[in-house]
Amino acid sequence: MALRRAAGAIDVFLAVTNGPEKSYGSEAGAVRRMPVFPVNAIDTLGAGDAFHGAFALAIAEGQLPTKAMRFGAATAALNAHVWWNFRDPHAGRSRGLPGGQNVFLK
Repeated sequence: MALRRAAGAIDVFLAVTNGPEKSYGSEAGAVRRMPVFPVNAIDTLGAGDAFHGAFALAIAEGQLPTKAMRFGAATAALNAHVWWNFRDPHAGRSRGLPGGQNVFLK
């Protein structure tokens, strides 16, 4: 796997997302599978952007990379879920990304 080779070559946190499949993160040369949240995905447009934005926010707030990936996965799942990302037929666009206050993790 390319992530494993890259992780052995540089000493930084690396992550790979894979849509609805598990994500992967590497730190200190070790690669871990990171779970995602299964949802009834209606519209996946922007889910990757939601993941990366939430991940970057969590890192900026001082969370560990593995926690930040979990937060990103939860945000992406909410973005793709019908409850949040319904379309307004009059506006012709989605209502946007879920805010941090809408993402609760245990």
